[in-house]
Amino acid sequence: MAPRPELRTEKDADRSRVATLLARTYPEDGAAVIERAAKLRAHTSARKEFAIIGPDDDDIALFFALFTPVELGKNHALLMAPVAVDTYRDDLDVPGFISAAITHVQKRFAADDNFLAVVVHGALELYEPLGFVPAYTVEVDSKVKFPGSALLVKDLTGGKQPLKGQLKYPPFLK
Repeated sequence: MAPRPELRTEKDADRSRVATLLARTYPEDGAAVIERAAKLRAHTSARKEFAIIGPDDDDIALFFALFTPVELGKNHALLMAPVAVDTYRDDLDVPGFISAAITHVQKRFAADDNFLAVVVHGALELYEPLGFVPAYTVEVDSKVKFPGSALLVKDLTGGKQPLKGQLKYPPFLK
């Protein structure tokens, strides 16, 4: 596997490359994912610094992860969606990027804002090695369901606070 690139915040100049990554990662509904990403970036809870890029040596985006603050019961969590990768490259460490992106956000921003968890809709076999568990095991639920994916949760508190509660996403996520 190629070394994992250093992470940085997305720049406006990255948007077209990120759209390409999203279309490649989600070939069945790339246009819808690109549209949702645009809406998440524009949402009132969005923060520019929560859009994370993994660039190559030429500063071209190879990875992308967007983290959006959401309500978790009476607390807050980060929705990690979408996540995209350059699918034309088979030498990329996708789990390594995802882990680094979470650590990047957690170290720089999440501790200041009391985000209790990262939530994602995805495949348990990809996310479980990164510390995610099925949401139902920690009594977290969401009215939003995505076919073929499980709602997964990664505790950012080290077990110091219960994660229990209903997730409240931006209204355009259904």
